[in-house]
Amino acid sequence: MKMHRALVFLMLSCCAITASARSYQIKGGPWFACISKDVHKQSTRIAVSGDQAAFKKFMMQALMSGQCIPLKQGQQVFLQETSVLSGVVQVRPAGATQAYWTNTEAINTK
Repeated sequence: MKMHRALVFLMLSCCAITASARSYQIKGGPWFACISKDVHKQSTRIAVSGDQAAFKKFMMQALMSGQCIPLKQGQQVFLQETSVLSGVVQVRPAGATQAYWTNTEAINTK
């Protein structure tokens, strides 16, 4: 009986969380998101350096290894965490269990 009550409580808690979660959409693009802030920061540094060959190589490796994913315009994401003053947010694509870091400008906050 206790197990049954715990299961019902867990199910109701999940529903309450889902109902209150706010989703956002990816705007413009192309954007990418990475599994850690460090990987995202490294990719941004390479991109800002202007070395397009290095950026393409880095992103190809990151995408192939699963360290980063592409984000498409209009894609629904859920905000998981913000990093104050860093310019990045952690988002979880709808239907996914893994969250990724991307630029704050990538999400439509309106």
